[in-house]
Amino acid sequence: NGMQLPDVRFHYLIPNKADELYGCTISTVGMQMVAPDEEYPAKDHPVGYMFNPERGRVLREYQLLYIVGGRGVFSNASGDYEVSKGSLILLRPGEWHTYKPIKDIGWSEYFIGFSGKMAEKSIDTMFAKNETVFNIGLHRELVDLYQHAIDVAATDRPAAQQLLCGIVMHMLGIVNF
Repeated sequence: NGMQLPDVRFHYLIPNKADELYGCTISTVGMQMVAPDEEYPAKDHPVGYMFNPERGRVLREYQLLYIVGGRGVFSNASGDYEVSKGSLILLRPGEWHTYKPIKDIGWSEYFIGFSGKMAEKSIDTMFAKNETVFNIGLHRELVDLYQHAIDVAATDRPAAQQLLCGIVMHMLGIVNF
């Protein structure tokens, strides 16, 4: 159909107090495609998430990062991991990490950032503390959930937070399953 996917799509969300009481809030959702030899992170990456891959970073939230094309390297305190199409990375708050695509290959990534007691309990129940990289393969359903989350975030309607939390719970369930 000749429809060109944008290289970068992301949304920031500002949860309110009621959302926080619900026990799960979504702060960001998006995708980006990094072409071979393209600079990473792109200069127009949202400022709160801009990081230097040489130094890495520590987040204050969870993020689910899904690589749907290309290849790269993810590193944390436990070591370096090669990640490629079908790798899902669970980033936890307070843990140093870094990642980047292999320069002459590039990659396509989806990401969603979230926090709250419900999210924390779900992750603690489903995954061991040291589980970070999951090679789950390419799941159409998971890709659809990211796309759906991006569309919901774009509407910015009052109930968007609860729907997005449901989507994240569904994603975690798929990874665990």
